[in-house]
Amino acid sequence: MEGSSDDEQLEMLLGFDLRADLQTLGPRDVVNLPASNDSDSDSMNEIFLLDDNWAVMSQSVRPRYSFKCQQLIECPFTRQPKINIFNARMQGRLHLVARNFNLLTVVSYPRFDVHRRSHHQVWSYTPATNRWKLDERFKHNMHALQHMRMKAFLNTDGNELLIYFADDENPRIENGFVVHSIDGTNAIFRADEGVLPRAGYGAAYVSHQHFMYVIGGKLNLIPVCDVHRYDFHKRLWQVLYKSDLNNLFFLDFPKGCFGHQVITDGKFIYCLGGGDIDMQLRDFKHILTFNLITHTWLERDTQPDDRMLAENEGYPRARQLFACVQRRCSNGDIEAIICGGQEAEFFSYLSDIWKLNLCTMKWTHLLTARTPLPTYISPAALMRNACLFVFGGVESKGNWAPRPGVMGLYKMWLTVPKLSELAWEAYSYYNDLKGRDRQELITLGIPSRFVERLPPIEPSPELADRRTKPKIAKQS
Repeated sequence: MEGSSDDEQLEMLLGFDLRADLQTLGPRDVVNLPASNDSDSDSMNEIFLLDDNWAVMSQSVRPRYSFKCQQLIECPFTRQPKINIFNARMQGRLHLVARNFNLLTVVSYPRFDVHRRSHHQVWSYTPATNRWKLDERFKHNMHALQHMRMKAFLNTDGNELLIYFADDENPRIENGFVVHSIDGTNAIFRADEGVLPRAGYGAAYVSHQHFMYVIGGKLNLIPVCDVHRYDFHKRLWQVLYKSDLNNLFFLDFPKGCFGHQVITDGKFIYCLGGGDIDMQLRDFKHILTFNLITHTWLERDTQPDDRMLAENEGYPRARQLFACVQRRCSNGDIEAIICGGQEAEFFSYLSDIWKLNLCTMKWTHLLTARTPLPTYISPAALMRNACLFVFGGVESKGNWAPRPGVMGLYKMWLTVPKLSELAWEAYSYYNDLKGRDRQELITLGIPSRFVERLPPIEPSPELADRRTKPKIAKQS
């Protein structure tokens, strides 16, 4: 059933035809998918007929499914992790990664005791079931690192999770720890060999192949342009560029950076936004770029969006603490997508979404895509099917004072996906897939590559108690 027949199998299952030329759709176009192909039915029937044991949601319960491209849509999940926004603001940002068509985030709860420990938890979100779940696989490692502060949560090219912890108070004294996860096997080890990063706050992190790069940040309240690389095969730190602290205020280039975001194509590291040593936010007309071959900094010019020349000359407004993801297009180009952020004014936040093509260095404003509220410290993650997720953040009411964080989850299709992706999203929209047997879904005709995205079935409470309850031997 795998292969080119996936679209036809799901179309037959759902009872509608998806063979329209979807590539001609624009960002404002909407595709409405009916719940049944039975035109003689007086009432809106269910998607397809199943036995009574299946809890299939009907059209009378929820609105008709519609596909929207380049528009943020809220994911009304039923359970969510409780995030301390004050702690998130103190750490600088939240973290969100996409792995195996699921989302993962690390939540830290501070404990105000003499040891200044933090309680870390890893939560996972499955779009097909629209539910958050506490991931117990990391419980032991997170408890061992409760005295550390999380710095980076990355997904490498090999789909390996890398979580980096450090201690701000002792940035150079055996303070680095890494949790490395491969296929569900978690390993924790020290990351204190070599030349460790000096900056304790405001640095940006990015991964490429088996390397993690740390760029910029503040050292004793002074922004620097340090570049460090960690090889998690050799477990060794290496410094690629080190700012001269004795001559910081007299150098014109490069200036330090903090509160920025970084992306990489393997040859260059691009620093987007953030502030510099003059306490000014960097504009997006010029991108500070680090050459990974020559280990030198340079500045590259960008091209504006010709449609937006009347507004900030066609460039995004300068910002810090914004969300950023990178995406490889079907033609091989790499794009950076930025979302929201904080302007120079302390209580001025943004809600726009832009993308930058690294091959043409041209900005494009996604006019139909905006966050519901202006926010900053909003983590974002991009799945392999070009579906962008934006989670939480801190927003303002008016322009006076920040309110508590908004823990909503929003998703947006950057391009029109494959027909099978649309059919799978429509099927999971109408049906509650929590606890469904995978083999039964495959028997119904759903390709296994979609069924494998579902989380494993949890045992019932009665069965779990039966397994954990000790057996008592009968007396003779």
